[in-house]
Amino acid sequence: EDPVALGKKIGFAYVSLAADFSHRTPVVFVSHSWSNIFSHLVAAVLANALGRNCYAEVANDLVNRDFQHLVADLKACGTYDQVCWICSFAVNQHSVICAKSSSGGVDSTGVRYEFCTCSTAKHGSGDLCEVDKFN
Repeated sequence: EDPVALGKKIGFAYVSLAADFSHRTPVVFVSHSWSNIFSHLVAAVLANALGRNCYAEVANDLVNRDFQHLVADLKACGTYDQVCWICSFAVNQHSVICAKSSSGGVDSTGVRYEFCTCSTAKHGSGDLCEVDKFN
């Protein structure tokens, strides 16, 4: 069955779809905060891969769309193919929160959205829960 159609019945983590359900072990797993600016998260991940202590320069490269420079730097560091999982993409949100929201179905900009109706079993804690084991 088509992964997108299947995903409407049972939810998957985005990384499963993006990686075509193949498995690569991450070198880094990053947890995020919904209140942070997404480009800063990406810049911090890239700065870490580049061995930098600060993400400001990388954020500037992202804003200026200087992707060739970033790719060249990552290749020079030997981290271009390094796998990093970001929790919002790597964790199957459908197994935890897709059918409920603390905001009552309204996003941060005030726009209403529909809750997911997938049939994925929910696990808020225990062995099958994907979000209660971060240290």
